[in-house]
Amino acid sequence: MACTGLVATIPYIALQVYGVEISIARTGLPVDASLWIAFALLALVTYVSGLRSATLIAIVKDIFIWVTVIVAVSTSRSAWAATRTPSRPCRGRS
Repeated sequence: MACTGLVATIPYIALQVYGVEISIARTGLPVDASLWIAFALLALVTYVSGLRSATLIAIVKDIFIWVTVIVAVSTSRSAWAATRTPSRPCRGRS
C-alpha cells in the first residue's frame, strides 16, 4: 500500500520540481542552476514538513510564479515606455 502511494506521488513531485525550475529560470538564472535550486528547495521543504510538503511546495511555487509575473510586467512596461514615441498634437483642418 505504501509503495503504491509513493509511486503515485512521483509524477506530482516531478511536476512541482518542473514548475519551480521554470519560475526560477525566468528570473535570469541558467536552467541547470535553477533545476538544482528547485530540487534543493523542494527537498528541504519535504524533509522539514514531511507529508504536508505538497501544500508547502505549492505555496512556494505560487510565490515564485507571482514574483515572475511581477518582474515580467514591470520590465515589459519599462521597455514599452522607453520605446514609445511621444504623440503629436492633432492639427485641425484649416
